[in-house]
Amino acid sequence: MIHKTKEALKKLEIGMLEVFLGALIIIGLLGYFYHVPADLDWLDHTISFILFSYLFYKMDITSIIFGKSHKAINLLIILSYFSIFFKGIVFYTADDSFRFHVLTFVDSFYRFMVHNLFFTKFLTFYLGITGLLAASFIVTKKIEIRPPSFLYAATHNLTKKRKLVKFIIVFSALIGFYYFVYNTLLEWLEFVLDDPIIFVGIIYFITKVAKHKWKFNSKSFIFKIGDISSGIYSKFISLFHYKHTLSLAISGLVVLHALSDFGVFFYSYAFNGHNAYLDELGSQTTFLEGYRNDMTNLSQSYKYPLALIYILNALSLAFFFIIPIIIWAHLFLQRTFHIRRFFLPFIYASFITYLLIPAYSSSSITTEGPVGVKVTINSVLNSSSLIRMLFSDAGTRVLFVSIIAVLAWILVYAFSSRSSARREFYAVAILASLIFHLDYIFKFFMSTGGFFVSNILDFIYTPHFAISMTFLILLVLSIFFYFGGYFMFVYEIVMEYRKKKWSEPIDESAFRAFNKFRKAGNIKK
Repeated sequence: MIHKTKEALKKLEIGMLEVFLGALIIIGLLGYFYHVPADLDWLDHTISFILFSYLFYKMDITSIIFGKSHKAINLLIILSYFSIFFKGIVFYTADDSFRFHVLTFVDSFYRFMVHNLFFTKFLTFYLGITGLLAASFIVTKKIEIRPPSFLYAATHNLTKKRKLVKFIIVFSALIGFYYFVYNTLLEWLEFVLDDPIIFVGIIYFITKVAKHKWKFNSKSFIFKIGDISSGIYSKFISLFHYKHTLSLAISGLVVLHALSDFGVFFYSYAFNGHNAYLDELGSQTTFLEGYRNDMTNLSQSYKYPLALIYILNALSLAFFFIIPIIIWAHLFLQRTFHIRRFFLPFIYASFITYLLIPAYSSSSITTEGPVGVKVTINSVLNSSSLIRMLFSDAGTRVLFVSIIAVLAWILVYAFSSRSSARREFYAVAILASLIFHLDYIFKFFMSTGGFFVSNILDFIYTPHFAISMTFLILLVLSIFFYFGGYFMFVYEIVMEYRKKKWSEPIDESAFRAFNKFRKAGNIKK
């Protein structure tokens, strides 16, 4: 066993960097259960941000967006992204400041940041924007947009007509990639995992396995990891290269928000997990705390019905976020829609419970601080719903809804025994989650759009005019990204569900995309 381990490490070329990274991953895991010194926690977070940027550099952004790899421009783009995100890095690591025992010299850095926060934010922002402008200028002058690439698929021949149009499109693509991909993924790692080194480290080692998979036996487990990971990555990237698959690619990035918020809200509220995003919003009530608070106003005879209502509400929140992710994954992997019969009764019981007596609500964040959507846990006893009009007594409402939920569970399980009925149950469950998702996206956009408009108005008549223009571009891109991405997702679902869009290639570009999928993911004809 020891000999095989040494042989595997040798094949993977594991050096001091990988050992150091492995140690940080262990520190990150320990941080979930024990107190970690500020020095190690700061190193843990800071190195993860740097390593994440390095992984993006290795992703070869110029090849994905423009169709031609260029290492120098890749480096310039990543350094620019890192500079724009720098204020976020400081924010996420600020809790460790002035608590160092060994890295005390870092305190002077945070002291400077606190006293010159406005200057530092503007400096790092301008450095990043200047870098992206320079990269856009070089691409406009020297690089032809060619297939397969995102801009070739999205803009057709627009980049060939005028240099100014090409420059604007290239810059918009780069700033959009930062905001919707780089920034979103980093915030997801920080908000959801609260310790991104774990995820980033795993991705780093998987890519290393993929790079050296040829050294291993094709039947070995480590080979399969590299083969699967590289296949999925190649397949996903190829979605951005063809017009036929572009809608699926963009909708995938929109669905990523559902995955992020699933971790932020469901995990935190259901399992009392710590989360930096919720900390910024102030003290939040969990499902368990809501249940305990409501039990103080009810007799013990309602203990189990009330618990059932809170559990089903928590499940409904999870299903609302998870179903779009599952559906997109089925589209991505070209598999038939399928939800196990076991889950269907729970989905319907939870949705009906939420509809009759919701234990949570969502709203746009309009106050200073983070932008996005805030999900708040509410008392089911004071919940405003149609059931309140039928029964004035809170205990009666709780008992009635719990009985309805159990009956819904039984009926759905009984009727879903037939495959034709299950298909319709799938459709209604998908529709319910899509309605929730649309409402959620609208509220998210209202918050981010308000943030962009506010900054545009604040800086448009100042020397910082460039900031207004940047936020204006992001505002326009956000409209197309969030709403366009959502309706693209709906389109993909309808086409697959009713017309089996992916059953056969329908045009030449689709045929090329399908062939690339088959090569990357070992999909059979």
